[in-house]
Formats: sequence, C-alpha cells, structure tokens
Amino acid sequence: MRILFCISLAFLSLFGSTAEATVEPCPLVTEHSILGVWEAVYTADTVRVFRLELNEEGLSLLSQGLPFRKTFVSVLKEKTISDGKINLLFKNQLKPVRTIVKGKEYTTKGEELIIGTGRVCESKGVGSGALDVTLVMEPDSPDPKKWELRFIRSEGRELTDWLREMSDLAKDAAKQFRAEASSPSSDLMANRVADLVDSVIQKDHEQEAFTKLEALGMEGVPYIVSHLSDYRRLPIQAISLINKSVNAFEGLRHYSPEVVHDALAAILNQISGQSFEFVYNGASSEQRQKNTREWEAWCRQSFPQKATVCSGSANKLLK
Repeated sequence: MRILFCISLAFLSLFGSTAEATVEPCPLVTEHSILGVWEAVYTADTVRVFRLELNEEGLSLLSQGLPFRKTFVSVLKEKTISDGKINLLFKNQLKPVRTIVKGKEYTTKGEELIIGTGRVCESKGVGSGALDVTLVMEPDSPDPKKWELRFIRSEGRELTDWLREMSDLAKDAAKQFRAEASSPSSDLMANRVADLVDSVIQKDHEQEAFTKLEALGMEGVPYIVSHLSDYRRLPIQAISLINKSVNAFEGLRHYSPEVVHDALAAILNQISGQSFEFVYNGASSEQRQKNTREWEAWCRQSFPQKATVCSGSANKLLK
C-alpha cells in the first residue's frame, strides 16, 4: 500500500489536483532535471520496456527490451529542452534500407525522435517526474511509426523496480486470498454450521438449530463432523428425530444427549444412516473421542474433496 500511495502522491504533485485542496504542480522539466534514468512500459500491441539514460557527460542512450530477449539501443545525437518541451533525437546502428512507403521511395536513417513535455519534482537531490512523449521511428518517413509513452521516475527508483515490487505484492495477495478461500473458516457452509452449532447451546434456539442442521443433508455432513469435538453441555437434553426405519414402531426417535457431540452424532446418523459409537443418550469422554475418530475416518473416505474439513475436530480444543 505504501508503494501505491507514494506513486499516487508523486503523480498528484506532478500535475496538481482539481480538488479543493490543490497540490502545487512540479516544475517543468529542464536541461538539468531531465538527467538520469527514466522508464516506460508499452502494452498496446506487444510488451516493450523503454529506458532513457540521459547523462551530462558520456553517452546518453535509449534502449528497448522486447519479448524473446530482444534488445534495441540508440545513441542520443541532439537534445533540446525548452519551457518543459522535450526534443530528443537518437540514432541507432541499423544499416540504411531502401524501401517504398505509401508509394514513395525512402531510405531509412536509423533515427528515433522523442517529442513531448515533462515535469520533475526534486527533493534532497532526488527527482520524481513524468515525461509524456511520442516516440517517432524514422521521423522523416512518409509513414513513421509512433508510440505514445509516459516515462516515469519516482523517488529515485526506476519504474520497473516499482512494477516488480507491485507484481510481487499482487502475487502474494492472490496467494493469501486462495489460502483463506480454501480454509473452512471462509466456507459459507462452514460458517452456517458453526452458527447453528453455537445456537444449540441456547435454550430458546436449540430445537430449531437441530432441525436446521438436519435439513442441510449430506452437503452439511463434513462440516457437522468437524464439530464433534464440541463437548459443551446442552441446555435441554433431548432431541427427537423422524424414524425412517421401514419397521419402525414409532414415528419419532427420542434421545437424551448430554453434550453437543451426542446430539450431532444423532443428527449425522439421521442424515447418513451411518453409526459408530452409541452416544445419543450420553457417553464417556473415551467413547466420544473414539466416535469422533471413526466419524472423521469415514468422512474423509466418503468426502475426499472435504478431507480437511472432515478432520476439523482434530484442530479444535475439546470444550
């Protein structure tokens, strides 16, 4: 976030603001303030990174990084900076080529012209700025190729450094989001079951919560299993479930569960028809722990895509 803030603040100071609280624009670029390294990224038809290295002494260069590790370098031949307007003429090392452009004969000169405007703010000798320019390939050609570019320099760092850092931030954010999205806590069904399990220890909501847990059906089974380590005592130690047995003598099955685990086990049996330890009328801690292990093993085998959810009880403190 700090990176984005710094860049946004730099652009705000470059060109000012139309908001009520305005920021004084940075000064127009000069012969001196334009010196240094500038970078631009072009993505309209193919990805290119342009780099300007403008020095007071020695070579000043315009270089390009292209896909498939291709590069292109030109040397500054003429420079004019006046009233914030930029005119830079570069010459590359390509040999002249005679060609026909729009019906006219033309011999390439290997020239590239950068024209445009710019502003630079300097603080403690470090410049931040932007150059809004047009790069013209073979400016004397009847149909020169042009690129609209914004060269950036921010807090003395190069644009590609910012982009690389922001790209890493984006990757980390996506990775964290995926990890959180795949965790049970971010699963809508997990949240639904967790809320209902919390409701069963509230006297006024207990029976309604039992009914809603049963109504979740097989989709809810792995999530209910993940709460079998819940040993909180029930306010009303009673649960009634529709008797689905063909040879049933009664329409309802009545149990007296003592803790949340006992009631959830009864609901799991009601939904799936599966049963392990008989804990529906209360049981010892050992029986409940064994029942939990058996339900989790069965759940992982029956719902392999929810194996992590099924083992949720192992990651919870016994209550």
